[in-house]
Amino acid sequence: MRKENPEYSRSDLGKAYTKIYGWLLQYDKEWLIRNSPYLRSTGNREKIDYLERDKELLSKAKLIIDSWSEHEGNLKRLVRKSRTGIINLLDVKASYSLFSGKYPLTTKYINSNIETVEDFRHRRIKIVMDTKYKDEIVTKNMVIEAANLKNYIRINIEKREKLLKYIEDLVTIHNNKFL
Repeated sequence: MRKENPEYSRSDLGKAYTKIYGWLLQYDKEWLIRNSPYLRSTGNREKIDYLERDKELLSKAKLIIDSWSEHEGNLKRLVRKSRTGIINLLDVKASYSLFSGKYPLTTKYINSNIETVEDFRHRRIKIVMDTKYKDEIVTKNMVIEAANLKNYIRINIEKREKLLKYIEDLVTIHNNKFL
């Protein structure tokens, strides 16, 4: 097999001679390893300076978080500032555990700037009131409907009262501008 195809890698041989390669792998693995092509270099083996990369990602993360409303404008919808969302915008292909281990400065900054689901809900309510109902008197139910919270309020009994109180307070402050 190797004499006929000297340029083939191990995986190329396995694909071209599936049955033979599979049999050797199962019954004479040592021989197969001894007689297989050497492993080729798979690319750049430079050492990465993770501290320097962390500093670069930190400045990029600051830009992303500072321009979050612009990001939402491009998407034409509100988006919660989540850890995953920010890391995806950084365009780093790593799981969070790997990311946090290699980039502690960036991780700390991201964690201090993420939005909880409740914070996002509150921001959404404020934005609805400041945009859709900017120049008019509003009711609590109008805000709930516009902020798409009807189902949430119906389902989440334990958080309902707190959110309704928050909406009532904002509605009162908002409507007092018109009195």
